[in-house]
Amino acid sequence: MAIVISGVNNNDKITASDGTIDLLSGVNYTGIITAPAITSSGNITASGNLTASGNLTAGHINVGNNIQLGNAGVATATTFVGNLTGNVNATSNLLLQIGGSEKFRVGSSGQLGIGGANYGTSGQVLTSGGSGSAATWSTISGTTINNNATTKFITGTNNANELDCEANLSYNNSLVTFSSSSLMVDKGTNPTISAKETAGNKEVQLRANTDGGLLRTVGNYPLILGTNQVERVRIDSNGKLTMSSGTVELQSHMIRVGNRTTSQINAGVSTSTGSVTLDTTTNNLLYYANAQWNTIKRIGNDGSTQQLAARSAKALLDEGFTSNGVYWLDMHGAYSLGNAKLHYCLMDSSYDGGGWTMLYSMNHGNNFASGSNYSFSVNVGNPTTINDFTAGNWGYDRRNTFTPAANDQFLIRRSDNNDWKRFVVSNWSPTDNSVSNGWETLKLPNGSNTGHPQWATGQMYDSSGNAVSGHTYFNGCAMGGNCNSGGGDGSGFGNYSQWLDAVGNSAFGGGYNSQSNGGSPLYWGQGNALSQGGSLYIQMFYRKAGTQ
Repeated sequence: MAIVISGVNNNDKITASDGTIDLLSGVNYTGIITAPAITSSGNITASGNLTASGNLTAGHINVGNNIQLGNAGVATATTFVGNLTGNVNATSNLLLQIGGSEKFRVGSSGQLGIGGANYGTSGQVLTSGGSGSAATWSTISGTTINNNATTKFITGTNNANELDCEANLSYNNSLVTFSSSSLMVDKGTNPTISAKETAGNKEVQLRANTDGGLLRTVGNYPLILGTNQVERVRIDSNGKLTMSSGTVELQSHMIRVGNRTTSQINAGVSTSTGSVTLDTTTNNLLYYANAQWNTIKRIGNDGSTQQLAARSAKALLDEGFTSNGVYWLDMHGAYSLGNAKLHYCLMDSSYDGGGWTMLYSMNHGNNFASGSNYSFSVNVGNPTTINDFTAGNWGYDRRNTFTPAANDQFLIRRSDNNDWKRFVVSNWSPTDNSVSNGWETLKLPNGSNTGHPQWATGQMYDSSGNAVSGHTYFNGCAMGGNCNSGGGDGSGFGNYSQWLDAVGNSAFGGGYNSQSNGGSPLYWGQGNALSQGGSLYIQMFYRKAGTQ
């Protein structure tokens, strides 16, 4: 064997003719060793790179930095000590050891072993032992869902690993339904909670909408509110509000209280302090206090006193007073405070709706007052009771008080059978003739002087509401001719323009009887004379049109 050393310009080489250099002892190289293969029965140690185009064989390879293998290179060793980067490919089981003790392995089929060939059983899971203990295999106990079904809610039970599927509670991504629709929660545009009573199929809803919160029933039945499991308030299907089992009822613009007859009230029905009821016998509103029922009086112009005088019977009727009776009236402001007068008010709706104020009552057309007079220009009597007004002779001087006008109405009634006629004013003669006191003129509205009282032209109607042909004059028989000489004081409605003529024409009231010095006795139609001076009275009423 021959060894040749050669080299030029730092390209030195040592070669052997058989390709192998045998060393008797260790050799240290300070440069780069390149060889097709390097074989050592001892250790090979390199402080830098160790490169071989073929095999590198040694009992132990100690490299200071890295072992670099080509792209297809393979490192084969019984044991690796240190960090590995890249793929680890074992021909059998891959073992991970610490201090020579196996901690974890991957079997050839991918099975995982803990501390050796401990692969657990199928279905077990790896459970951490914490920071100081090895992981172990654990078996998970299964969870049972009783009666499971789609769209149902799952709830817990008292048993471990067991759940219940609620058969009466479901959800379809929009609506939560309880017990076959008896309770529903809807998350829609207007969220709604609905409760249904299945036996009677009655449903109530609580919902929110753009107007606010809404509590309502779905069908034609009431909404009931209560406390302490007792009903307190109910709204019926028509919107009426009933409180305390019907003793108070509220509607739009109205409060309605319970109603009882006088005998029921006296029997002690609902006699608790603060109770309010309508006495249907007297049509008075009562309240219970100090162990007795008391009449409620309206605070204001209710006609109960001279200081609380109402403007007219019609004004009282508009305020809800419907009982015929005697009230203090100021006659549309004609009488100043403290000077109001008592009047009889006819509220009975059968008289064209009611609301009529009596102006006078007379049982004799010639003896009403001394001499011959305008019917509305004398003071007769001093009435205070209903009987004084309806069964007595009385009248107030109306001059310089209130003045009637177009569309105002007068009503004349006979007391024996309550037959009546109504007259609607078209022209008020005193006004058309510029009479300052508002009530006295002998002229028609056109200025024609008749020599007898003229109050108005218009139209008379019977009690059925039919216009009576030709009866267009409201006048009297007084102040002139035989009416004057006979002491006539009468007035009324008729079909003759010059005076109230009851024999040659038709008249209702105190009219001329076609006799010398005849005055104006009482008549009810053409030639139909009424008894004079007895219990039959002719009564004249007035009702202002529009605002009172």
